Amino acid sequence: MIVVLTATEAAHAEVRSLLTAARTQESRAGSLYEVGEVAGRSVALAFLGTGNNSAAALTERAIGEFDPSSVFFVGAAGPLHSWVETGDVVVATKVYGYHGGREDAEGLRARPNAWPAPHRLEQRARQVARSFSAQVHFAPIASGELLLSPGTATAAFLDSSYNDAAAVDTESAGAAGAGHLNDATPLLTVRSIGGPAPAAAFVAALIAELPADPDDRPAARSAEARPSVHNVYSGGSSAIVIQAGQIHGNVNTGAPQPAGGDLSTSLTAAARAGLLDESTYFRVMLALHEMQARPSDPAPRGVVRDLLSGHPDLRRQVDGY
Repeated sequence: MIVVLTATEAAHAEVRSLLTAARTQESRAGSLYEVGEVAGRSVALAFLGTGNNSAAALTERAIGEFDPSSVFFVGAAGPLHSWVETGDVVVATKVYGYHGGREDAEGLRARPNAWPAPHRLEQRARQVARSFSAQVHFAPIASGELLLSPGTATAAFLDSSYNDAAAVDTESAGAAGAGHLNDATPLLTVRSIGGPAPAAAFVAALIAELPADPDDRPAARSAEARPSVHNVYSGGSSAIVIQAGQIHGNVNTGAPQPAGGDLSTSLTAAARAGLLDESTYFRVMLALHEMQARPSDPAPRGVVRDLLSGHPDLRRQVDGY
């Protein structure tokens, strides 16, 4: 099981749109989770709300509920440098809790807490980033209790004491601390600048690249009924997850498709031309994989048709697929 944490409704909606076979699960304490699949992996989606205190308590609760193999924290963040631009993704190589310190007559002296990224997840993230459409930065994220504006004393303090941090938020320190205290549960923070959509797409791509957990069983499907899961390949022999935005090379799901005119090639061309946005392309390709894995099941075909409702030419190809 993989847990994805979100702090805002916008981030929750972006991740929720990538889940298939989703259902609601309630904890004994009343927390609600959306449990489904991303690329064949069981995923539980949690909503934490804003602030490090809430993030710490509800991350602890989600880990206790699902005992996940990995946890990802998805959302938006504010940039701390001019080279971090709107739409960029920041993968936290460490999370600073920047409100630790000692103040004296000479000013505030930083005494931060810091939690490094889990090596295994960071390595996988770097592999995905090499083929991802958006710019991905691997750098620290500073996390505190303030919403910052440029030119403030806190912004100047971060620039002087945490100059290697690329972005700032108000939840990651709480979540990172909770992961550390739960037998060092691997927890990776992924944020994007200006809105959560690029971070959500990046984490979905990262989940698709993680090795399958032999104990991972989707709650809504028996092991006997579960189809085999294959990565999506682009171009040559390098195994990468679905690219979005600017896509290069052909994309095939499962076994190789016949050359020329097949649906996956048409979808790739539409995404390359900007006719399909990043989220829609990713969801269509996942559903297309399910169509091939379960050809007698009409549900995945219906999902693809609904996603392509504004693209009649592509829908006609689905009907003949």
